[in-house]
Amino acid sequence: MQPTVTPISLGFVSAFLVRGKKPLLVDAGTAGSGRRILAGLRAAGVEPAKLSLVLVTHGHADHFGGLAELLPEIRCPVAVHAADAAWLREGRNGPARPVGALMKALFAVGRRAGDRAVPPVEPTLLLSSGLDLRPYGVDGTVEETPGHTPGSVSLFLDGGDVIVGDLLRGSLAAHAAPRWPFVAEDLHEVRRSIGRVLDHSPRRVWTSHGGPLAPDAIRAFLRATA
Repeated sequence: MQPTVTPISLGFVSAFLVRGKKPLLVDAGTAGSGRRILAGLRAAGVEPAKLSLVLVTHGHADHFGGLAELLPEIRCPVAVHAADAAWLREGRNGPARPVGALMKALFAVGRRAGDRAVPPVEPTLLLSSGLDLRPYGVDGTVEETPGHTPGSVSLFLDGGDVIVGDLLRGSLAAHAAPRWPFVAEDLHEVRRSIGRVLDHSPRRVWTSHGGPLAPDAIRAFLRATA
């Protein structure tokens, strides 16, 4: 069964419902997002207790902040790369280096809010490399795509959809226009990871902020920023 992707909009950020033989959830938004995610799952016809996996793409609080609210409703593992796991355990935002002058200015203004603690969660499945999603009912894999954070991962689904978290984002003015992430631990590594995503010949690239993005648009963006 070819997997399908349904974004669950949480305002500034999105989570994703992925459905194959079984459903799984990608990311959990900011603290306070739990009810909206549960409502989004049920609106799509998925009971939270039926999820086979919750995957956190990386250790920033706008991607795992709502996890604690989901735990009473789910019965599945919570997976994250081992390199980012401490941030979930401690309920804090992972390190972030703003990209570009505008982001540096905005980051300085909003840093205090971004550093607020969120409810900590103990992940139950630590990834040290990739993950085959077939045991979780979805035809696809999880692969390391570092750069945004050391432990950033992406989902590569049969059929060509890829979910990359914050490896890229859509423009604030035009969601389908690729842009660098707001922050990145290593922008050169981000570029290399984007190249690995494109090597898979994706059909569509889903990003947590804006998007989805067309591969040709991503290639044009990389050429323009080389």
